[in-house]
Amino acid sequence: MKHRRLALVLLLTILLIVNLPEHSKCNELIKDTQPPNPTFYYCDCCGLVMNAFVEDMPSDNTRSGLAKIQLNTDSSFNFSFSYKGNLPTGIKLPWYAQVTDLTKDAKLVVTFGDVAGNDTTITLIYIPYKIVVRPSLDFGLHAKGDTVYKDTWIVNKTITNFTSPYKLDSVRLKFRDQCFDILDYSPPAVISTKDSIKIKIRFIDTMDGEFLDSIGEGNECDFGFKAQVKAKVGMPLIDVSDYDFGDVPVNQIAQGTIHIKNQGSVPLIITNFTHPNLTVFADELRAINPQNPLILNPGQYYDFSVDFIPTDTLHYTDTMFFMSNSAITPATDSIAILNGRGISSELIANSYDWGQKIINIPPDFPAGPYDALEPIIVIRNNGTQSVTIRGIKRVADTNGTAFLFSEPALTNVIIIPGDSLYVPVQFQPTVLGLNKLVLGYDNTAESSTQTVLQGIGIIPDDVKDNYNHNEKFTISPNPASSAFTLKFESANNAKMQVTLFDLLGNTVFSASEESNIGINEKVIDCRGLETGYYIVRIMLNGVVEMKAVLLITN
Repeated sequence: MKHRRLALVLLLTILLIVNLPEHSKCNELIKDTQPPNPTFYYCDCCGLVMNAFVEDMPSDNTRSGLAKIQLNTDSSFNFSFSYKGNLPTGIKLPWYAQVTDLTKDAKLVVTFGDVAGNDTTITLIYIPYKIVVRPSLDFGLHAKGDTVYKDTWIVNKTITNFTSPYKLDSVRLKFRDQCFDILDYSPPAVISTKDSIKIKIRFIDTMDGEFLDSIGEGNECDFGFKAQVKAKVGMPLIDVSDYDFGDVPVNQIAQGTIHIKNQGSVPLIITNFTHPNLTVFADELRAINPQNPLILNPGQYYDFSVDFIPTDTLHYTDTMFFMSNSAITPATDSIAILNGRGISSELIANSYDWGQKIINIPPDFPAGPYDALEPIIVIRNNGTQSVTIRGIKRVADTNGTAFLFSEPALTNVIIIPGDSLYVPVQFQPTVLGLNKLVLGYDNTAESSTQTVLQGIGIIPDDVKDNYNHNEKFTISPNPASSAFTLKFESANNAKMQVTLFDLLGNTVFSASEESNIGINEKVIDCRGLETGYYIVRIMLNGVVEMKAVLLITN
């Protein structure tokens, strides 16, 4: 009987064990020894963790459940981190992480633990790619029509063992309308650490002006403009002086000098020229041809002599024409005009040409007066009798007030045989263009000798420099014909005053209107104005800015 009761107790114990819940059996019989398993996708170029979850392991009823998700703040930096859910509970939770500042290094250290004390620690490192485009390119100054090439490099300057080679997906220009092109590159390309690839940039000079653009590069995560390209296109401008020999006795020789100057901003290349047709003129210019051109850098002069030997009592006129790469504008002159008169008179007067001189614009830009480089006016008596000059006659007068001399010194004065009368003259132009005064002399010898005084008035360089320094105030086109556009930047909404005046200070246009914050544009109608330089003055926010504009209205 006693043995039967013992057997019944053992049977009931076995039945109780068999019928225990499965989880309780595992807890009693199998211990949780596997740590949580975090899964995620990490974009190492954009610093973003995606599709991130953590699940307690093993994936059956023996797992003890998540108990800890902890950011190691001592080791982590420049990462934002969070998770969704409550602890200790759950077997699978989402979590989130992202680099805060993509321009700086970052590190993330997170520990995931379960109730049984198992844990997993992950470490993510972010090191931004350091990609540069070097060097920036300055193509310099070129003539219209040139094609120029330069190379730059895209360099991977990243110094680390944690990042993979840089995958370059895109290279392009920012504006794409500045006459630059990118050649010899087809994305994508892979650039290892401390390595580089070469990019060739082409500049085609199709128009005058300044050109500016930026080179940008990027991968699937980022794109930026990292280097500048710039160029200037100028033009050569030829300016050939004229020469008036004045009165020269028949069969005597007089010598004059012709000046050739490059008034432009790029080299002037003269490839040919024509000699005077008349035998009374003889030039001493060296041979010039396409194989042996005459090249003048910006601002450079070249002088040569011309002889005049009149064979009769006539007025002689001839020309010399120069072929070059010069642009054709109102400022260019490719022809040297030669003038001289043969006389047999006893009384002979000389002439003088001052060439180009800066005009006088008081009080801001005073200039002159300019002395002659040789004595002028000189009247010589080659006869055997004294000659009385009763006075002067203005035979021709174009802005003749630019020539300063004493008229009384040429009135009722006697010149004895073999002697000369010297009356100094100064030149002070106040207008652009030709200034010319032809003087005849009322004299007892009834000589028809004349003095020709002439010079060209030009705009001061100081005006161009002072009036063109603000890049936030531009004029286009310049030169202009029927109209031009002012573009200027304003820091606030304010009244703006625009005035256009000629170089004599006469106001030819004035307008007042409201300007807006940022870039403003205004079109100025210049129809009806004569060809020449004008000054544009803009007054905005109490500040006055000025620029010069050339109008070609013919």
